[in-house]
Amino acid sequence: MQYGMQDPFGGLAHISDNEESVGPLMGLTTVPPLPAAVMPITIPVPVPMAATTTVTHMPRPCSHEAPHFKGKKINKFLHEFELQAQSARLTNEQRCEYIVLYCKEKEAKFIQTLSGYLIQDWLMLKDDLQNFYPAEQEDKVYQIRDLRWFVQ
Repeated sequence: MQYGMQDPFGGLAHISDNEESVGPLMGLTTVPPLPAAVMPITIPVPVPMAATTTVTHMPRPCSHEAPHFKGKKINKFLHEFELQAQSARLTNEQRCEYIVLYCKEKEAKFIQTLSGYLIQDWLMLKDDLQNFYPAEQEDKVYQIRDLRWFVQ
């Protein structure tokens, strides 16, 4: 004789006179699995971002995206160069090596004589460059009196 009852795990269990039945409780058998239409949904687990790494490269020196140094606007050049170097994940030593590739020949030869370049110390080289190429060579800011003089 069999009677249906709810088992503690949410499925329908049957009490059976058959002692060979196997289930969560002795004498209980569970109902076969649910049809595919009501099967639980499997949710994929995303792969952590650390598993994949995107490394960009420095732009070619002749490309439009590359920073260019022609002896003026050193702060603008250094800012652009550092953004590119950071994106390419260059080390400080690599920054010292790469910077001359983005300079005119005259400036590159001068940079190669600086102590920061010789010992491959990026922070020192950056300071050297800012000392030798003063900020007053940056873009000029005109004032109202300059415009009045220009109009006259």
